[in-house]
Amino acid sequence: QSEIQEVKNYKEFMGYVAKKEKLAVQRKEQISLKPGESIRIEREGVEVSLLRPSAQTKSGKRVFLGEKSRVAVVDPALKTVHVLDGRGVQIREGKLAKLPDAKFAFSDSRFFLIGGVLGSNGGFEVYDYDGVLKKSVNPGYVGGFSVSNTQTYLALTASSPKSPEYFLLYDMDGTELFRHEIRIYADGFVRIVFSSDDKYVALDIPEYWRKKYVGYNKGVDSQRRRYVFDVEGRRLISEEDHD
Repeated sequence: QSEIQEVKNYKEFMGYVAKKEKLAVQRKEQISLKPGESIRIEREGVEVSLLRPSAQTKSGKRVFLGEKSRVAVVDPALKTVHVLDGRGVQIREGKLAKLPDAKFAFSDSRFFLIGGVLGSNGGFEVYDYDGVLKKSVNPGYVGGFSVSNTQTYLALTASSPKSPEYFLLYDMDGTELFRHEIRIYADGFVRIVFSSDDKYVALDIPEYWRKKYVGYNKGVDSQRRRYVFDVEGRRLISEEDHD
């Protein structure tokens, strides 16, 4: 019998996520990292975490954290990418036609070179694992971003000097599926969390990021919001003040 549960707000969303993750752990499936947790890639001598989602090895390789505790190891010299699961087992490898700046996301079928760093034009590029550019998309400066747990969607926040900040949802080929204007004001330090079944997605500024990066500004904090969206229905479920 299929489970029917309607999520109406952020608190219910987090409860739904926790319940699904508990079931995943019981099935011995890998789940995404929690605050304070990290993954160490022994053969590269580095570790990544939510606070430090990328790292560079002594040999110049770049390591990026993905969903469900996966990591991508980029070798600039060979222009290759190797995707490992949370246990360090390689599950994919591919070629890079272009090296990432500072932001890099990946799924089972695509990887995304994301702009938004100083000197870039913003937006993102979609590549397959043969290194073939599939699409270039430019919604503006990309802040937060995340590939969904079922490897179906790329979600991100984006803004530009002449437009408001948006939450955007794309498929793996870079086709826009949904957008909604948001008020986060966090200079990219936005957490995007999908439920494990990708039915829902939420945006917030977690406490550990606010303390370390964003800081506290009473004037701005009073305007910040957190959001929950129905992914399948392509609609906003709730918009709430931060606690």
